[in-house]
Amino acid sequence: MQGFRRWLAQYQSARTPLGDLARLAAGDPAWPDGPDRLPTYTDYMERAGASAGALQTLVDAWVLYAAHNETTPAPTSRR
Repeated sequence: MQGFRRWLAQYQSARTPLGDLARLAAGDPAWPDGPDRLPTYTDYMERAGASAGALQTLVDAWVLYAAHNETTPAPTSRR
């Protein structure tokens, strides 16, 4: 399972609200790098004065992230 910040970074070139969020996170040195729980990021964005639309984009991104990680198989160890 990859972290939310790393997962989000792959969308930096998207010209969508998700891309806007990814660029915001990438350009913000104080953007949380975990723990990977939605409240970590919503709390941070609320303290920064994010709009309701930006917070909704975060929730939408989190849903995609969680769905991605549910369908991504865990790495297996090789012997």
